[in-house]
Amino acid sequence: MLPFLWIGPIQTIVSVVLLWPILGPSCLGTLCILLILAPLQFHLSGKFASYRQRIAACTDERVRRLNETMMSLRLIKSYGWEFAFREKLLQSRDREMNLVYR
Repeated sequence: MLPFLWIGPIQTIVSVVLLWPILGPSCLGTLCILLILAPLQFHLSGKFASYRQRIAACTDERVRRLNETMMSLRLIKSYGWEFAFREKLLQSRDREMNLVYR
């Protein structure tokens, strides 16, 4: 993504230069909207990355618990702990899904 930091402004300038003879001053309005929306997009992508990190942490916890359950399935069945482990797995899944729905 680093090359877009220097390619983006060059592409914008070239686009304005090529559109000026066709559209005239109205191409500057589009440029202003682009400059206004760029910080908003930056802010929203930061929020999205934060949510994805939290979702990944919940998913890792759920997969760890599921793996633990699968490895000790005989022990869980012999002691009758199915419902307790099921509840823990469902709680992990609910936490993950709440973050996904946000």
